Amino acid sequence: RGSRLAPYTDGAPSALIAIAEKPMIAHSIGALRRQGVSKFIICRGWQGDAFDEHLSELGEGVLLVDCPNFATAGMLDSLRGASKHLDEGGFYVLYGDIIFRPSVARVLAEAAGQLAVVVDHE
Repeated sequence: RGSRLAPYTDGAPSALIAIAEKPMIAHSIGALRRQGVSKFIICRGWQGDAFDEHLSELGEGVLLVDCPNFATAGMLDSLRGASKHLDEGGFYVLYGDIIFRPSVARVLAEAAGQLAVVVDHE
């Protein structure tokens, strides 16, 4: 629910907090678009309807999936709920309220192997 970011998250999910005049999640979507990603599945839980108001800012190819068990289940349950919307091939999993440099998306796109994980070690 993003309680550490209160009062900014009192009425909306943390992924929708504006940074540089765009929702946090829009920065991540932009970084992934630069790597050729065109389909985005957003699993929404608490105050999920707030995403409806931001669809135009998020751009084309965004699908909103409701995750009714968000309060008691974890991210893996959200991923399970979104899995029926996944296409063949690889996909990225990320938190909507974590911003990363576009170079991180590039490194992931170029990574060898079937699984790549990014860790902030600083």
